[in-house]
Amino acid sequence: ITVFAGKPVERIPSASDVDNDTLTFSFTSPLNSSGEWQTTGNDIGNYQTTVTVSDGKGKSDYQIVNIFVFQKILINEILPDSASGNEWIELYNPFNQNINLSNCNIKDGSNNLIELNGIINYGEYSVVNLNNELNNSGDMLSLSCFNELVDSVTYGNFNDSSGIEDNAPAPGYGDSIGRSPNDKDTDN
Repeated sequence: ITVFAGKPVERIPSASDVDNDTLTFSFTSPLNSSGEWQTTGNDIGNYQTTVTVSDGKGKSDYQIVNIFVFQKILINEILPDSASGNEWIELYNPFNQNINLSNCNIKDGSNNLIELNGIINYGEYSVVNLNNELNNSGDMLSLSCFNELVDSVTYGNFNDSSGIEDNAPAPGYGDSIGRSPNDKDTDN
């Protein structure tokens, strides 16, 4: 199981019994007795939990489940209309662990997929260079890791599901747009 810090983990086990006995499940920490765990920003790392099933008549079985709690990285700044050189997207790792980007990608509003690689050390930036792939007047960028949406930004006149009123402004020729305040996850 892979989950981002702050997101819930829910394990719903299933099993069958040849005698049709009623089965009960139990979980070890960090899951609670219902197989759930609400992670926080401090829960980064690898965890193991044991899920045990019992028929109430002395027979049981178990499975060890690995849980990886991953930190959120941010789209920090974008240059969609470069005056010289490539367009780029700057990513920022605000947390206290290095993040491997090999399971991450960025998708734009036209569904162009940019596979990422490399490592962002904690507290550092990584610039993804593009070859004129962004729409200068407006676009949407979605950063996903482990098939989970991590961060997104919509700017200019790109009409996403919520309209254009809440979009960041499209930067001028040669200008970039970025988070305010810099490096902070404000969801704006």
